[in-house]
Amino acid sequence: TSSSASTSSSSRLVARFTTELRPGATRYPRGTVSMPMSPRNAAARPIGYVDAPASESIRGPAVAVSGWALAASGIRAVEGRIDGRVFAATLGLPRPDVAALYADLPDHANAGFRIAIDLAAAPAPAGVDRRRLEVVAIDRSGREALLGTRSVIEPAAHERWRAHAVADATP
Repeated sequence: TSSSASTSSSSRLVARFTTELRPGATRYPRGTVSMPMSPRNAAARPIGYVDAPASESIRGPAVAVSGWALAASGIRAVEGRIDGRVFAATLGLPRPDVAALYADLPDHANAGFRIAIDLAAAPAPAGVDRRRLEVVAIDRSGREALLGTRSVIEPAAHERWRAHAVADATP
């Protein structure tokens, strides 16, 4: 894995990184990331990103979400929130790509998280096809930051619309 960073006059860090895939390794997307880097922003709230799923919508009821989160005071928790329910993430997963960019923040080498959510026991009310999942980082000072949202699509919605789908349609 290689990375580079530069700062522009607008106080944003621009990072370019590439990945190499080894057997059993996690692959992170290639590209350019632009994140706010002023000291005021870093101290005010956590920063982070939801890497997977990259798609805005996810087919439920089993959902897996991963990404990274950092804060100047350290990360206390990352949560997935849907319909008033809270699902805790597993924290401390290695993220060498993030470590290369944020070496000055606590826990930078292990900024990764993963949330596994099973909504089978809590299906959506009748007629609700899409539910909003929020991924929130909470720092050790209690400050929160929304890292991303995804729409969880109920399996019943897929079944209900299957009869209207065109066979072998190209997206």
